[in-house]
Amino acid sequence: MRCFTMIFLSTLILSVLTSCQPKEKGYYDTGELKKEYTLNSDGKIEGEMLYYDKKGNVSDIINYKNGSKEGEAKGFYANGELRVETNFKNNLQNGISEQYYENGNLESEQQFIDGKSNGVYNSYYRNGKLRMKATRVNDSTTYYKEYSKKGELIDFYRKVSIEPKRDTVIQGEQFKVSVKIFGGIEDIEKVMYLNTYIGIEDSEFTTLEGVKQEYEIPIPSVGEGGQLLNIRIVEKDTAYTRLYYDMFVKPKSSS
Repeated sequence: MRCFTMIFLSTLILSVLTSCQPKEKGYYDTGELKKEYTLNSDGKIEGEMLYYDKKGNVSDIINYKNGSKEGEAKGFYANGELRVETNFKNNLQNGISEQYYENGNLESEQQFIDGKSNGVYNSYYRNGKLRMKATRVNDSTTYYKEYSKKGELIDFYRKVSIEPKRDTVIQGEQFKVSVKIFGGIEDIEKVMYLNTYIGIEDSEFTTLEGVKQEYEIPIPSVGEGGQLLNIRIVEKDTAYTRLYYDMFVKPKSSS
């Protein structure tokens, strides 16, 4: 009990000392208070840092621990309504970040992991209706659907990649590639909306049967100088090319 009491008193004293530290202040060029914060004994920001607009309204509140952003951070409109709410860990955004319209409705929400956007991203119209639903991986969008204010689908995107990527292949060989179709929402509709084409540039393309995860691609014969082999993965309904990939085919004798 005595040990607990000593720990409690030490924590209380430290808290009181920190709260008694004089506030550091920064100003706009025109003289208005811009920010204020407290430094710990090591000269690093500790606790809340407050930012103000030129009219004296609090615009942002960011929490610090030993000089690094840590915990909750909020931003406000001039009328005091919440503009943004996010979280930091070790000076990097982590967790859910939410942005709001001035009317209080949610504008967007997304997940951050170690400072990068990862996971589901949703955005909304001012009236609260869904505008976009997307999946993001390390700040890159891999899939999205965008809707009108009436709820109609107006655009979508699906990232497609092919592995392994090779700059050069030899005629006559079999080249095995894997096609990866990114999604995360509705399981990318089971990839059945895609066609894959392969052919020598500027000639008729051969359609590979069905949509597979893996293809054995026969490398065609080419002239002495070699030619480009092109692989295209295309949306069936829209004929939109999701992937366009070139490889240079070398004649067998030059291998």
